[in-house]
Amino acid sequence: MSKRLVLLIAIFITLVLATNLFIYFYRQDIGSVVEEYVSQITVCENIFDEQTCFTKGFCEGIYDTTCPDCSNQPKFIRCQRVSQKTLAEVDSQRKICEKTMGMWYENKLGDYCLCPNRDVKIVFDRELGCIKK
Repeated sequence: MSKRLVLLIAIFITLVLATNLFIYFYRQDIGSVVEEYVSQITVCENIFDEQTCFTKGFCEGIYDTTCPDCSNQPKFIRCQRVSQKTLAEVDSQRKICEKTMGMWYENKLGDYCLCPNRDVKIVFDRELGCIKK
């Protein structure tokens, strides 16, 4: 084999090893980086499927009742982006909820903290978490 071919093979193997080491050490961060990138390029207003809108944490569904006097289920109208400020507030409330023994509940109509109600009435406060009423 020529020296040139040996050098090219050595460079190729070095690049493969470096790439594998990078992937090994940064694989946890890559998922969050990809998720953040997808959230930046996704236009929530282009999502017309209710379930797809719900699965995107940075989008929220807009609902309306089918008629003004009806008490039936709300109808999905459109999807829209949630502001970064709102996302930060919801994350903060979730952490406070879980820290004070509450259970964070998410559904298509919003996010809620379910506080344990045993002997006394316990409600959720946005700043204090689950407190006695």
